[in-house]
Amino acid sequence: MSEDNKGETDYLIPPAQDNEEINADTKNTLNQAFEKSGGFGSFQKFCILVSSLGNGGAAFFLECFVFLELMPQFKCQLTQGSDKWTEATVARPLEKEFCSKKYTCEVDWTKPQSINNLIVQLDFYCQPKW
Repeated sequence: MSEDNKGETDYLIPPAQDNEEINADTKNTLNQAFEKSGGFGSFQKFCILVSSLGNGGAAFFLECFVFLELMPQFKCQLTQGSDKWTEATVARPLEKEFCSKKYTCEVDWTKPQSINNLIVQLDFYCQPKW
């Protein structure tokens, strides 16, 4: 760049400032913008409250979907001709035995994890997990 053109582009390069000075300027500018727009008063607090209540109502319905997808616990008779039922555990959930149809199996309704949800109503036990 020649010496003649140097003065023409000086306005494009901002003067060097340290970070504290920039942050202080930004903070003051933000506070000034809040003050010019009317400040943070009772109307803003009311809007936050109404927005939070509206979002909380939606969250109430969205968080219920976890229970609609809960897999029930099974119990199976793993030896043919026996009256002994084997209950599912965390280590052995018995889903494969239930889906294979080789054994007599049913939903163990005595367990709190077994609820009458969409999985039970639509018979989604043996469908692939997404």
